[in-house]
Amino acid sequence: MPDIISVDGAAFDILFSRTFRGEVHSVFARAINFTDGCGNLYCLAAEELDDAPGTVRVSLPAACGMTGLRIRPGDPVASTGKELVVGNVIWRIGRERRWAAGLPPFPRRRRRLAASLAALRRLVAAEGAGGGMKAFVEGKMAGSLIEQGLAGRAAELVAALRAGNVGATRAAGLRLVGLGVGLTPSGDDFLAGVMLVFCMPNAGFGADFREMAAELAAGAE
Repeated sequence: MPDIISVDGAAFDILFSRTFRGEVHSVFARAINFTDGCGNLYCLAAEELDDAPGTVRVSLPAACGMTGLRIRPGDPVASTGKELVVGNVIWRIGRERRWAAGLPPFPRRRRRLAASLAALRRLVAAEGAGGGMKAFVEGKMAGSLIEQGLAGRAAELVAALRAGNVGATRAAGLRLVGLGVGLTPSGDDFLAGVMLVFCMPNAGFGADFREMAAELAAGAE
């Protein structure tokens, strides 16, 4: 029986309530996404992945990825209050660790910020998939038409942020919504990172930027 390793504390009471009902959205080697019928997306993630909002990290039987569990999109997801049943697999509440998500403060010192950005670029270069925002983040020439579109619109967003222009930032952000490849389009992923910065303590962005981020998030739904 697979064990639950950790659960997002904010989602725990929702996912393990007797009234929870949903269905499987998509299945990958190390993750199963499922919805609650109201447009909210949750995830069962393999133990080696990170904690994340709306996510339950679980162990898996030896040599068995998520695809080996024979769970398919459209399969029902339900809770008994003590168990989360996904397809024919039961995930029981036991000694799971509940955690709370929080944003770290924005680096105040330029040297630390520069070091963090350099580390991020190295990570993107080593792990990032081509065809999306990778070329832009690495400062390289975009190849495909999608890469060119992403790079151009991301550059517009960065320029608007440097100018402190909320309206121009909103317009540039909306042009990125839904653009790109992947289950979540590359433009949406890029925007999510930018919007998190707006909400970081000491980031220096006012309430108008945070309100604009909420508008962009609504436009991406």
